[in-house]
Amino acid sequence: MSGPTLAAMPLAVDVSAAASAPFDWVAVAIGIVLLVLNGGFVAAEISLLAARRTRIEEAAEAGHPSGERALKALTELSVTFSGAQLGITMCSLGLGAIAEPAVAAAFARWLSGTALPEGSVAIVAFVLALSLVVFLHMVIGEMAPKNLALAKAESVALRLARVFGWYVAAFRPLILLLNGAANLLVRAVRVEPVDEHNLVHTPRELSLALAESRQLGTISHQDARVLDAALGLAQIDAEAAMTPRVDLAALPDTATLDEVLALAAETGHTRIPVFHNDIDHVVG
Repeated sequence: MSGPTLAAMPLAVDVSAAASAPFDWVAVAIGIVLLVLNGGFVAAEISLLAARRTRIEEAAEAGHPSGERALKALTELSVTFSGAQLGITMCSLGLGAIAEPAVAAAFARWLSGTALPEGSVAIVAFVLALSLVVFLHMVIGEMAPKNLALAKAESVALRLARVFGWYVAAFRPLILLLNGAANLLVRAVRVEPVDEHNLVHTPRELSLALAESRQLGTISHQDARVLDAALGLAQIDAEAAMTPRVDLAALPDTATLDEVLALAAETGHTRIPVFHNDIDHVVG
């Protein structure tokens, strides 16, 4: 999910120039903006990947302002993810090219007044700047937005859908070009790319979803039990679901109330067939 990690960084700092140069607040401000944008792209990508389509469809049907945009993003996931990766890549490269040198220069200016040899100042300043920028990039630009998107997938997807949709529309030709090139590579290994999640679930997956819903309290234990049992009907043949004629618990239409209650208590059944004359003539 991550883009390149600060690949454009310079490996040296002009110590003498850094010592006299003012702190580059503009570069740092641009770096902060790039961090936030990087986090936004990560959050958009992860939230759309984790969001349940049914929730997004419900929001769209309810008239949510971003519901339709989020639903459109889910119908073209290949393009959506390519757009997110393009944004992450541009932000990461920009962060390495603009913010890191400014931070390295600030460290060099601070270290130039210490006892460190001048030849070591540039190396130490670079290592410190790299460590700080990578730390902020990973925490603010990657991990925090990812964890937020996983915890509140549908909410984050709906909040970011409009702005992310504008971005994808603006860069769509480039995104389609990159996505097309990637799809060619995928087809080269005999795999057909897809644009949407596979919405088909196996009975086992549905059973696990029912168990999770029961634990969360969104469905009652009784309903979950009935639905889970229904998922197993395909593995049950007619013989297993039927009672042999000779084992049928039934009563003649002349039975008394005491006989009915006694049979119900014995078998545990709440519904008992009633026949006239013989078991082949069930009347109720």
